[in-house]
Amino acid sequence: MQISKKPLSDRIFSKMYLLLFNLFTKKRNQKEFINIFNELFSIKEQIMIIKRIALMYLLTKNITVLEVSRILKVSPCTVSKFSILAKKSDYLINFFKRADRREKILNLLEDIYLILISPPTKYGTDWETGWKVELERQRRRYEKI
Repeated sequence: MQISKKPLSDRIFSKMYLLLFNLFTKKRNQKEFINIFNELFSIKEQIMIIKRIALMYLLTKNITVLEVSRILKVSPCTVSKFSILAKKSDYLINFFKRADRREKILNLLEDIYLILISPPTKYGTDWETGWKVELERQRRRYEKI
């Protein structure tokens, strides 16, 4: 990937940045976002961006450098570089930690609800329905990861 060596003025750069901000922050459905993302970035750029986001997310989960490297198929050096950046990060790591806390709270509430309505192992429950509910809950939880 090459970037032009000709510098942009700060005024033009800030306007371009604002345009990018508006492009990604307007209320869009998933299909619109994917279309914009696909048209704006090449496949290699998409993979790079997605891996960087996943890398930062996994670092918030306190997963080791070698494990993140193995999972995302990136070098340990790259993971270490982003680990150092994550320690200096003011926003991105906190964003992932807040999102993780919200997800844990929602999962906890869902777990409590399911335990109260029909746990699959409770005596007198319909086991088939209970296990279907439990498997669906687990599927949704893993889709969020």
